[in-house]
Amino acid sequence: MAALSENMLIVMLLSVFFLPGVLESCSSHLFITTPKKMEAPIGSCLWIPCSFSSESGFASFDSSKETFGLWIKDGSNVVFNSRMSNNPYPMKIGNLNKRNCATLFFDLQMSYAHKYFFRIENGPYKATDVCKPLHITVKG
Repeated sequence: MAALSENMLIVMLLSVFFLPGVLESCSSHLFITTPKKMEAPIGSCLWIPCSFSSESGFASFDSSKETFGLWIKDGSNVVFNSRMSNNPYPMKIGNLNKRNCATLFFDLQMSYAHKYFFRIENGPYKATDVCKPLHITVKG
Protein backbone atom coordinates (compact mmCIF):
# COMPACT_ATOMS: atom_id res chain seq x y z
CA MET A 1 0.00 0.00 0.00
CA ALA A 2 2.89 2.36 0.76
CA ALA A 3 4.33 1.72 -2.72
CA LEU A 4 0.98 2.59 -4.27
CA SER A 5 0.83 5.83 -2.26
CA GLU A 6 4.37 6.72 -3.28
CA ASN A 7 3.63 6.03 -6.94
CA MET A 8 0.39 8.00 -6.74
CA LEU A 9 2.36 10.97 -5.37
CA ILE A 10 4.80 10.70 -8.28
CA VAL A 11 1.91 10.66 -10.76
CA MET A 12 0.36 13.70 -9.05
CA LEU A 13 3.62 15.62 -9.14
CA LEU A 14 4.17 14.78 -12.80
CA SER A 15 0.67 15.90 -13.73
CA VAL A 16 0.96 19.15 -11.72
CA PHE A 17 4.48 20.29 -12.58
CA PHE A 18 4.85 19.30 -16.22
CA LEU A 19 3.29 21.26 -19.03
CA PRO A 20 1.48 19.19 -21.71
CA GLY A 21 4.30 19.57 -24.25
CA VAL A 22 6.93 18.53 -21.73
CA LEU A 23 5.16 15.26 -20.85
CA GLU A 24 6.07 13.94 -24.28
CA SER A 25 9.64 13.50 -23.06
CA CYS A 26 8.67 11.83 -19.77
CA SER A 27 9.84 8.37 -18.78
CA SER A 28 7.59 5.44 -17.98
CA HIS A 29 8.08 1.70 -17.47
CA LEU A 30 4.58 0.97 -18.78
CA PHE A 31 3.36 1.82 -22.26
CA ILE A 32 -0.34 1.74 -23.06
CA THR A 33 -1.84 1.88 -26.52
CA THR A 34 -5.15 3.70 -26.37
CA PRO A 35 -6.67 6.74 -28.07
CA LYS A 36 -5.48 10.06 -26.69
CA LYS A 37 -9.01 11.50 -26.66
CA MET A 38 -12.45 9.93 -26.56
CA GLU A 39 -15.92 11.44 -26.42
CA ALA A 40 -19.37 10.02 -25.67
CA PRO A 41 -22.82 11.27 -24.63
CA ILE A 42 -23.90 11.41 -21.00
CA GLY A 43 -25.52 8.16 -19.79
CA SER A 44 -23.89 6.07 -22.52
CA CYS A 45 -21.21 3.40 -22.38
CA LEU A 46 -17.71 4.04 -23.69
CA TRP A 47 -15.51 1.26 -25.07
CA ILE A 48 -11.83 2.12 -24.59
CA PRO A 49 -9.50 -0.01 -26.74
CA CYS A 50 -6.34 -0.58 -24.72
CA SER A 51 -3.28 -2.81 -24.66
CA PHE A 52 0.02 -2.44 -22.85
CA SER A 53 3.67 -3.42 -22.88
CA SER A 54 6.46 -2.97 -20.38
CA GLU A 55 10.00 -1.71 -20.56
CA SER A 56 12.60 -4.46 -20.59
CA GLY A 57 15.14 -4.27 -17.79
CA PHE A 58 12.53 -3.14 -15.29
CA ALA A 59 10.79 -5.64 -12.96
CA SER A 60 9.31 -8.13 -15.41
CA PHE A 61 5.61 -8.50 -16.08
CA ASP A 62 4.72 -12.15 -15.37
CA SER A 63 1.48 -13.28 -17.02
CA SER A 64 1.30 -16.29 -14.67
CA LYS A 65 0.81 -13.98 -11.68
CA GLU A 66 -2.46 -12.32 -10.71
CA THR A 67 -2.67 -8.95 -12.43
CA PHE A 68 -4.67 -5.88 -11.44
CA GLY A 69 -5.47 -2.78 -13.47
CA LEU A 70 -6.27 0.68 -12.16
CA TRP A 71 -7.67 3.77 -13.85
CA ILE A 72 -6.55 6.95 -12.12
CA LYS A 73 -8.43 10.21 -12.70
CA ASP A 74 -6.37 13.40 -12.95
CA GLY A 75 -3.29 11.58 -11.65
CA SER A 76 -4.51 11.22 -8.07
CA ASN A 77 -7.94 9.57 -7.70
CA VAL A 78 -8.25 5.83 -8.28
CA VAL A 79 -11.70 5.46 -9.85
CA PHE A 80 -11.37 1.81 -10.82
CA ASN A 81 -9.25 -1.01 -9.38
CA SER A 82 -9.89 -4.49 -10.82
CA ARG A 83 -8.90 -5.96 -7.45
CA MET A 84 -11.97 -4.32 -5.84
CA SER A 85 -15.59 -5.36 -6.31
CA ASN A 86 -16.95 -1.95 -5.32
CA ASN A 87 -15.41 0.89 -7.34
CA PRO A 88 -16.30 4.60 -7.53
CA TYR A 89 -16.85 4.34 -11.32
CA PRO A 90 -18.62 1.46 -13.09
CA MET A 91 -16.12 -0.21 -15.43
CA LYS A 92 -15.17 -3.63 -16.73
CA ILE A 93 -11.64 -4.41 -17.91
CA GLY A 94 -10.16 -6.98 -20.31
CA ASN A 95 -7.81 -9.91 -19.64
CA LEU A 96 -4.80 -8.18 -18.13
CA ASN A 97 -2.66 -11.35 -18.15
CA LYS A 98 -2.87 -11.16 -21.96
CA ARG A 99 -1.92 -7.45 -21.83
CA ASN A 100 -5.48 -6.50 -22.75
CA CYS A 101 -6.59 -3.43 -20.80
CA ALA A 102 -9.60 -2.69 -23.02
CA THR A 103 -12.19 -1.13 -20.74
CA LEU A 104 -15.94 -0.67 -20.88
CA PHE A 105 -17.02 2.45 -19.01
CA PHE A 106 -20.72 2.34 -18.05
CA ASP A 107 -23.25 5.16 -17.57
CA LEU A 108 -21.01 8.16 -18.29
CA GLN A 109 -21.67 11.24 -16.19
CA MET A 110 -20.50 14.82 -16.80
CA SER A 111 -18.16 14.55 -13.79
CA TYR A 112 -16.33 11.69 -15.56
CA ALA A 113 -14.91 14.10 -18.17
CA HIS A 114 -11.23 14.24 -17.21
CA LYS A 115 -7.72 12.96 -17.86
CA TYR A 116 -7.06 9.30 -16.92
CA PHE A 117 -3.87 7.29 -16.41
CA PHE A 118 -3.60 3.48 -16.48
CA ARG A 119 -1.65 1.43 -13.91
CA ILE A 120 -0.73 -2.28 -13.77
CA GLU A 121 0.11 -4.23 -10.62
CA ASN A 122 1.53 -7.72 -11.20
CA GLY A 123 3.55 -9.14 -8.31
CA PRO A 124 6.68 -6.99 -8.03
CA TYR A 125 5.84 -5.26 -11.33
CA LYS A 126 3.94 -2.06 -10.59
CA ALA A 127 3.88 0.73 -13.16
CA THR A 128 1.76 3.64 -14.36
CA ASP A 129 1.92 5.10 -17.83
CA VAL A 130 2.31 8.75 -16.85
CA CYS A 131 3.28 9.78 -20.37
CA LYS A 132 0.06 9.06 -22.27
CA PRO A 133 -3.12 9.99 -20.42
CA LEU A 134 -6.52 9.33 -21.95
CA HIS A 135 -8.75 12.43 -22.13
CA ILE A 136 -12.47 11.65 -21.89
CA THR A 137 -15.08 14.22 -22.86
CA VAL A 138 -18.75 13.70 -21.97
CA LYS A 139 -21.35 15.52 -24.07
CA GLY A 140 -24.49 16.78 -22.30
